[in-house]
Amino acid sequence: MNLLHKEGINITIEIRNLTFGYKKDKPIYKDFSLILGKYPCEGLVGPNGAGKSTLVKLLLGLKKPWSGEIIIPEKTVMGFLPEIPTLPEELSVSEFLIDMAVSGGLPLTEAYKTTDLLLINLKLDAYRDSKIKTLSKGTLQRVVFAQAIIHGPSYVILDEPTSGLDPISRKHMLSLISTISNFGIKVLMSTHILTDIKQVCQRVISIENGKVISDIEIDNLIKHDTYIVETSSPDILLKYIPGKKVSDITAIINTDNPDYILQILARHNLPIWKLEPLEEDIYEVVTHE
Repeated sequence: MNLLHKEGINITIEIRNLTFGYKKDKPIYKDFSLILGKYPCEGLVGPNGAGKSTLVKLLLGLKKPWSGEIIIPEKTVMGFLPEIPTLPEELSVSEFLIDMAVSGGLPLTEAYKTTDLLLINLKLDAYRDSKIKTLSKGTLQRVVFAQAIIHGPSYVILDEPTSGLDPISRKHMLSLISTISNFGIKVLMSTHILTDIKQVCQRVISIENGKVISDIEIDNLIKHDTYIVETSSPDILLKYIPGKKVSDITAIINTDNPDYILQILARHNLPIWKLEPLEEDIYEVVTHE
């Protein structure tokens, strides 16, 4: 994957006072401001019609703002995975990826090398000579993912990357997203699946009616003074530490010292089946439910 890694580029995209719409008297965004790229992987969520796809088009330069500006660093190379791709069905996987690499500016020799690298890393080597029209949904999505990064982008926008995938394909896709963000490629993932964002993103931005309604660091969802504990007798634990019993084996404990929980359990010879910081429900936080 090293061929894809761009060294020394710190991508921060700044949207300043952006106004845009499709109808002159009905702007989707009005004086909209947002900074992207603070974290390796950021999630963008919102209901249908919230403006997610429009924002993606503006970031890619497919639409121009009525006013305001989008400031993208000069050396930024963008990559894009569309929600509904339209691919040349008669081409083989390798032919398509080589064409995409060359179109993205890679010399032919490097295009071949990078294609081979991606086919192996994305577990697509067995489909090298398969025509695109013969691929399953999960395999096709990996091919589209490959074309989004084959030219060595420094910033990648993924539009609903796990939509319609079976559980195994979805897990693999999320692993790929984590991998590229670890290699220094900044990622913006637009999705309606909040659990996916929780797995791979460090920040989630929720928009509705062209406005940011919440902007949350995922780490802040963890309550470091509240723990969920599973043991055979949570009632004994609650005699010593404040909290509440949730079931016959589960208690929510309020303390900033988890070692004290362990001491009490050991003193009473109680098993410990679970002890971890309590996380806020991302659905409740983002949707304010």
